[in-house]
Amino acid sequence: MAERRRGLREPTTAAKIGTIESAASALDRAIAADRMLRHLFVPPAQPMPGIRYAAYYRFAEKHSGGDIVDVYRCSDGAANLSLTDISGKGVAAALHAGLVKYGIRAYSTEQHAPKDVLRWLNRFYKESDAFERSDSFASVFFARYRQEQRQLCYASAGHEGIVLFEPGADGIALPPTGPLVGVFDDAADLYGDRELRVESGTTLVAVSDGVTEARYDDEFFGMNRVLETAARLRDRSLEDLVCGLTREAGRFARNRIVDDMAVLAVTFL
Repeated sequence: MAERRRGLREPTTAAKIGTIESAASALDRAIAADRMLRHLFVPPAQPMPGIRYAAYYRFAEKHSGGDIVDVYRCSDGAANLSLTDISGKGVAAALHAGLVKYGIRAYSTEQHAPKDVLRWLNRFYKESDAFERSDSFASVFFARYRQEQRQLCYASAGHEGIVLFEPGADGIALPPTGPLVGVFDDAADLYGDRELRVESGTTLVAVSDGVTEARYDDEFFGMNRVLETAARLRDRSLEDLVCGLTREAGRFARNRIVDDMAVLAVTFL
């Protein structure tokens, strides 16, 4: 009985509750991890009413980061679009990427306004970081498109790589509407959002900073080159546009890819 009491008084350690055993081979685990990451970072494209879209992801040469592209249709019929760039690289960034992707889906299915989706995501992100004693932040672009109203409403947490091309017009950059996620404490006015009426044939292009910050010597690829390249490719297929943007940035950097590149292109019907 004394031994049992002593056992009850022993503290429960992280190792005792956090150990995982697997009989799978290293190859099986590597294949499973690869499939999970590819589905997490860029899910398989699915036909969606009201839009056509294409996405492309190019992993960095060494440690992959946490860029996330997601296109998701809620039960109310709205198309939700997001592109996220997580700080850091490797497993920690991938874990935060999953938090952001499914956090956005959860808040958007509650039909919160885009600015509130980012507000609750910021609170969740900071709480998670504090609990897990990690230090991370993210730039996040989130938009909701309602075809019946031809309305695009977006909020951007410090994400600058967003361009909108209206039919027959030059591209315009959509500026951020608030700070990075995971930096500032919660506040009702932390994020704003913008509503835009989009005509049929309008195309939105979103890139991660692996594209804009592709570098050769001391020069970045930059937003001007993103605009120029997207304008040159806008009349081709969306697949050509996203692949071409990534190739152009990679060529500029002499194919030295030090950060993941994510590109999303969406045409509103």
